[in-house]
Amino acid sequence: MNGQRFRLLFVGSLLLLTILPLTLMTIHQNGEKKDAFLEFARSYASLDREVVKAVEEYRTVQGTDDAADAATGAGAAASEGISAMWELDPPENLPSDVKDQVQQALSSIKDSYHSIKFEMDTVHHQVTNPDIPFLETQVEYFGYVADRERKASRESLIKAGNSLGVAREEMMKILGE
Repeated sequence: MNGQRFRLLFVGSLLLLTILPLTLMTIHQNGEKKDAFLEFARSYASLDREVVKAVEEYRTVQGTDDAADAATGAGAAASEGISAMWELDPPENLPSDVKDQVQQALSSIKDSYHSIKFEMDTVHHQVTNPDIPFLETQVEYFGYVADRERKASRESLIKAGNSLGVAREEMMKILGE
């Protein structure tokens, strides 16, 4: 009886000594993944704020004499944003499902910036050709697509963060909402 009890205690101790370090290592690795993701999300948000600022400047003067200059600035910001987002790589240590969500977010934000660029180019055509009626509809359409894709991008990032244990509220704070 004592021998069997000793064996059970010995096996239990061995299991505990094996499982505890593995658990601690997993917790540490998950913390590293979360930290890397949060750093990525902050970089993303910083880049996005620059583009959003330029677009908001355009939209406040839309329909005025200053619209063409503001559209030039917003178009340039969108082009720079596209380049910057191409250079922003997801952290390598993320799980594949999270990395897929981050890649989707990057794809959507680049689509958004392309739509902004098209919107601003159309504004220039509209200024030089005010008698072409469909240009206004195109400006509205590209603006709509840009907003839709930006929202999709942000939702993908929030979902990725959630997969790593980052609360939606924390992601919203990082993304500036």
